[in-house]
Parts: sequence; structure tokens; C-alpha cells
Amino acid sequence: MFSLFYGLPATYWDTFADFARPPVLMDLFRQYGYQFGLFTSAPLYRWFVGLDRTALARVPNLRLETSSLYPGASGWDRTVTEEWLQWLDKRDRRDLSSDSCTTTPRCPSMRQSTTPK
Repeated sequence: MFSLFYGLPATYWDTFADFARPPVLMDLFRQYGYQFGLFTSAPLYRWFVGLDRTALARVPNLRLETSSLYPGASGWDRTVTEEWLQWLDKRDRRDLSSDSCTTTPRCPSMRQSTTPK
């Protein structure tokens, strides 16, 4: 997972975890107002992943694990799915196709054309 987020070999994980330094991509997501809905049925703090100390280090209100009232491993999946659907229904639904959306690269009006001229 570390290499996926950072584009670096996993041997650098300890250094980044010691400084709780997320990847530049995550900083840019926050800077441009992207909405984070992070849901997991496995704890984020497990030693072999440690996303809470690396890629997700500066995500506000990061929930480290999911607890479920449903039995078994599939209970966590069911809970995460229900929580995601609730988040999806309540999230900020800005209209990114309108002319009022001109301040972030997510807006269609701000995207660069990849078609050669």
C-alpha cells in the first residue's frame, strides 16, 4: 500500500511513518476541497499497513477501525456498506458542471484538454 500512495519502495515506510508524512497527492486533495469518505472493515493501524501513520496521517477525524453489531467478518462489511451509503447521501453535492465552479481543478472548466491542437 505504501508504494501505491507514494511511488517509492516500501523500504522508506519507516521514515515516512516516523514523521507522519502523507503523500503529496493527499495534501492536494485536501487543498482543493475533496471530500473524504474513508471506510474500512480492517483496522487502519495494523503494523503491516500503517495507513494511519503514512498516507492518511493528516486526515481529520480518521476512524481507525469499524465496530459492527452484525456477527462475523461479513458483519463489518455490511456495516461499512451501510455507513458509506449514509455518507454518500449526506455529503456536499456541489454542482461541478456549473459556471460557479471555477476555483479547483475538479471543475470541468479548469481541466486541461488532452487533445492535440
